[in-house]
Amino acid sequence: MMISKRFSPEVTAVLSLSRDEALRLYNDKVTPATMMLGILRQGQSHALEALNNLGVDTSRLRQQLEQAALKQGGNSVPASSDELAFDAAANRIMKLSVLESVVTRSETIDVIHLLLGILREAENEAAKALAEQNVTYQNFSHTLFPEREVQDGYGFAEDEDDDDMEDSDDLKGEKTRVKSDELAGNQTPVLDKFGTD
Repeated sequence: MMISKRFSPEVTAVLSLSRDEALRLYNDKVTPATMMLGILRQGQSHALEALNNLGVDTSRLRQQLEQAALKQGGNSVPASSDELAFDAAANRIMKLSVLESVVTRSETIDVIHLLLGILREAENEAAKALAEQNVTYQNFSHTLFPEREVQDGYGFAEDEDDDDMEDSDDLKGEKTRVKSDELAGNQTPVLDKFGTD
């Protein structure tokens, strides 16, 4: 099953603003902190409204995020915000935002999904700054979707297929054959089996 989702115009704007924030704060990559700064700078969104309902001091949050981004900043920054890539945590957040949109049965990926992704990936500076103001994935999600039961995972089977494959008779036979070839002194059992001269 291939997941095909579009970013809403608001998310596209937030991502552009995130790049601008990274450039402004001398970061050579978009980070979770600059993503959150993009959300704050974008202004009107359901995500920001929910944060306000949870009592978040956005001025304090902005200052914390700017300080975190400045600490991560370097001296050599690309001339254009279009050249900025996402760091590993920001990439993971983007993937999580897609999953959040699937879970919430949304046609598009919106700012709330991006913020849920930031909060789900709790070990980033943006999520930590929000946690200091008592905003967690659970209470933010409950504010947006009171009827939804928050789970640790997304409900997808993670390693079930791998476990089934390890017990497969075909693989056991393959392991036995490779082992016996190795014991017979053959240095390249895979090449010998599949290679041609």
